Amino acid sequence: MAQAFPRNCPRCGAATNPEQRFCGRCGLSILPPDRAQQVFSQHTPQAASEDSFSPASPSPSTFEERYPARSLASDATRPARYPSYSHDSGSTLQEDEFSPSASRSRPPSRRRRPGLPGLLLLIVALVLILGVALYFILPLLGIGKATQSAISTTDLQTTIDYAGVNITLQNVQQARNFLDDPQSRSDGMVRVHVQETNRSKNSTTLIYSTIAHAVLPGGKEVPLLYASNNPKLASGETQSTDLDFAVPTSIQANQITLRLGTVDEARMDIPLRPHADVGKYATKSIDVNKMASYFSLNYEVTQATTQWSLDGQQAPKGMRYLILTFKIDNPLLQSVIVGSPFDYMQVKSGSQSMPPQQANVPISFASHVQGQDGSAVFLVPQDTTAMSLVLGNKDGDGFDPDTINFTI
Repeated sequence: MAQAFPRNCPRCGAATNPEQRFCGRCGLSILPPDRAQQVFSQHTPQAASEDSFSPASPSPSTFEERYPARSLASDATRPARYPSYSHDSGSTLQEDEFSPSASRSRPPSRRRRPGLPGLLLLIVALVLILGVALYFILPLLGIGKATQSAISTTDLQTTIDYAGVNITLQNVQQARNFLDDPQSRSDGMVRVHVQETNRSKNSTTLIYSTIAHAVLPGGKEVPLLYASNNPKLASGETQSTDLDFAVPTSIQANQITLRLGTVDEARMDIPLRPHADVGKYATKSIDVNKMASYFSLNYEVTQATTQWSLDGQQAPKGMRYLILTFKIDNPLLQSVIVGSPFDYMQVKSGSQSMPPQQANVPISFASHVQGQDGSAVFLVPQDTTAMSLVLGNKDGDGFDPDTINFTI
C-alpha cells in the first residue's frame, strides 16, 4: 500500500507538493520510502543490485513514523542541514542533484612570481641597507677608521699687504693627511695658517679659492684644496684661516711658495720659510722735494710712494700704484684757473706715459696762495724705478711744459 505524501515538511512545517524531493525551506528529504527507491533506481546502473540502496534496518511503515514532526521553534535557531548520500564507485549520480546549495570547486589561485625589475630593486635595497650598516658599524669596531698622521709645524711670521689687508703667515704644517679637512688626501698635505686684518677703510672679502696657490719646485702651480674660512672683514677686523694644499710628502714645506692674487692681479710670491724676505712687495716712500713750474704756478713734489694695493684694490697684473704729493704756490696777484690735473699731468717711464688714476689737486688757485696741498695716483710698471712727472697740456695751451725726475 502506497504511503501518503506529507502536505507539510515534518521538520519545519513548510507546505509541500508531490513533485518535491526536498523541503524548499530546510532541505529535508520528503520523499516517501517507495518514491525514493524509484528515484535512486533511475540513476543506478541496471547491473546494480537493488539491495545496495535498501536500509540495513526495517523502515517504519508510515512516512510520519519515519520522519516525526519537530518543533518549529527549536529548528528555527539551527543552521539548515542537507542530507548526504553515499554511492558506489560506479554510480553516475551527481552531488548537486541531491544538494541544491552545494558550492562548486574553484581552480587553485596562482602566486605571481617577481620579475627581473623586482629582483633588481630587491638587490639594490639590500645593498643600500648593508652599506649603511657597514658605514656605522665598522668605525665602531675600529675597521676602516682614518687616523691622524704625524704633523710637523714650522713657525713663519711673515706679513704682506694684499688688497689693503695685512696677511700674516703664522706657521706651516705638513702631514700625510688632516682629519679636520673634509677634502684631505692621504699621500701628502700642506697647511698654511694665516691671520688677516683689514687696514683699509672699506669692508672686503677674501675668496681664497681664487687668490691662493702653492708653487712647487720647478714652477708647478697647485690650486687650493680647502679653506677653513673665506673671511668677510669689516674695516679694522681680524680673522684667521687655514689654507690646505695637496702636496706630496717628498716635497718639503720650505721648498714651497704661497702665491696670492688672481691671474689678472699683481701676484705676490711668499716662500714658506721663517721670516721670508718679501721686501719687494712692501710700501716704499721717498722724499723728492723738487720743483716744476706750469701755468705760472709752482709745483713741488714732496714725496713719491709705491704700493701694490690701494683702497682695498690690488693693482692689475704687472703694475703697481705710484702716489705723488704736492705743495703748490700761486705767486701772482690774481687767481689762476689751471684746469683738471687729468688734462696736464702724466708720469713717464721710458716710452710709456701714464695719466692719473686718481687726483686731488685744485683746478684754481687764489692770489698769493702758498703751500696748497695736492696728490695724484698713477699706475706704473712693477719693474720701473726711474720716472718723470710731466706738467703740460699735451694738446698745447701756450705754456711750456716742465718735468720733475725721480727714482724710487
